[in-house]
Amino acid sequence: MIGLEDILANKRHYGKHWFHFSEYMTYCGMWSLRKTSKNTFEIFAEEVLTSSLAEFLSCFLEGDVFEAGGLYDWRAE
Repeated sequence: MIGLEDILANKRHYGKHWFHFSEYMTYCGMWSLRKTSKNTFEIFAEEVLTSSLAEFLSCFLEGDVFEAGGLYDWRAE
């Protein structure tokens, strides 16, 4: 997870309705949060993964980034 101070310190890591909130291997892999036009939120990494932080964290805790059931497996689904 990226600290708020670090997010705000680098304008490449946020925009008007989005920000990177998690990264892997010194910003090689990024997961971001954005507010949609319907006033909902979604977590994405190139494509939308979920609108639930709990679901994102559950997947990460199950398989980290690259292990079975982890973020990259989830993304491939």
